[in-house]
Amino acid sequence: MAQRIYLFIVGVVFVVAGVAALIAPERIADSLGLAAIELAGQSELRATYGGLPLGWGLVLLLGLRYRTFAIAGLAFTALGGGGLVVARFATALALGAEAFTGTVTSIILFEVAMVTFAYVLLRRTLRADDEPEVIR
Repeated sequence: MAQRIYLFIVGVVFVVAGVAALIAPERIADSLGLAAIELAGQSELRATYGGLPLGWGLVLLLGLRYRTFAIAGLAFTALGGGGLVVARFATALALGAEAFTGTVTSIILFEVAMVTFAYVLLRRTLRADDEPEVIR
């Protein structure tokens, strides 16, 4: 049950955030202190903050129906989200804590919780398998 709640909440958050960034990337950019100087920048904002979270969220939501998507979504969230957390902490080490605005701090807190829960749920799911599948 915890896995289903997690997949639903995080999936919806990512889908909503992705759609919002696709529709109004300048609002996302402003809140994060970014600027798209050229049209290519608009495309990058839409792809990185719109398309990627939208796809990520859809994988998590498909995990509500299909076990393979649940495992894939949890694994990507634990590892891909973990990469985001590592990058943010590396930024803090390189630039200092003042690099984090209130918005970025909120994002970090969400990401740390998201990654931690994904990792716990993924381990629980994989341990429940008597014999995990190995692709040869």
